[in-house]
Amino acid sequence: MTSRFLAVMRMDTGNETRCVLKYYGLELTEDVKRKYNGYRFGGVEIYNPWSVLNYIKNKRLGDFWVNTSTNYLVRRALGSAGDHFRKDFDKLIEEGVTTAGVNLETSFMELQDTQSLWGLLVNSGYVTVISGHDSILMKMRIPNDEVKSELQKTIAEQAHVSDDNLCAMFQYLQDGDMEHFMSVYREIVMSCTSYFDAKENAYHMLFLGMCISLRGLYDVKSNLETGVGRSDIRLESLDAEKVHIIIEFKQGPNIVKLKEDALSQILDNRYYMGFNGKVLCIGLAYNKKECDMAWKYLE
Repeated sequence: MTSRFLAVMRMDTGNETRCVLKYYGLELTEDVKRKYNGYRFGGVEIYNPWSVLNYIKNKRLGDFWVNTSTNYLVRRALGSAGDHFRKDFDKLIEEGVTTAGVNLETSFMELQDTQSLWGLLVNSGYVTVISGHDSILMKMRIPNDEVKSELQKTIAEQAHVSDDNLCAMFQYLQDGDMEHFMSVYREIVMSCTSYFDAKENAYHMLFLGMCISLRGLYDVKSNLETGVGRSDIRLESLDAEKVHIIIEFKQGPNIVKLKEDALSQILDNRYYMGFNGKVLCIGLAYNKKECDMAWKYLE
């Protein structure tokens, strides 16, 4: 038992992880890979050994790595980050990858600048470097679903959104219960005005950030060119039985008109092209703490 415990702590590659899981009567499934794999060191894909160890112990997939003291420092740092960092961080949330200057040598506590913050995220496992290891400018990505879950919680926390509200909102959205979806979403908007004041497209980016929790259920795209334009958010269901979702945002004083304009833009520009099955088209309009919605199902 002790030797196998130590083997778990040393494991890294897929073959090693598969052998250890097999010893404890578990399999290296695609769910395990998506949850704990994705780190790269020297061109090798690495699993998170602490998370796999806890998976073996608990016999369930969970977010084990994120329950560490580093999280508090990262959340505090992200909350005070400047616009230059935010631009690249938003791209990371939106596309899953981003390229930025990274300082891996200096502690963020010693030098609190953008490059050191990216270094903190790399060194603490929130992102992994996929190219540019020998330069300051590095291409990074979110390694796995466990980290995606933590980033989604971080974004929600900064916007003062509760986990319960977030889970409820997306469940209502997937179920097509638009009345309850809008009720919960209005609560979120009411609590997030200061976040929205930060930048012009903050409504879009906040919703996109919250959509991290849907990865694995939906292929999440933003500003994707479809039809004769670019849809704000496009959620393609990975389950043929579930509805696809397209969301367009508008901001201004007349939200009653703007919600219809947003929905019409989806339909007129045929953002739904390429989907097979049922599509839920949603136009969301905002004016500070107010928001309203128009929607339509397409078969």
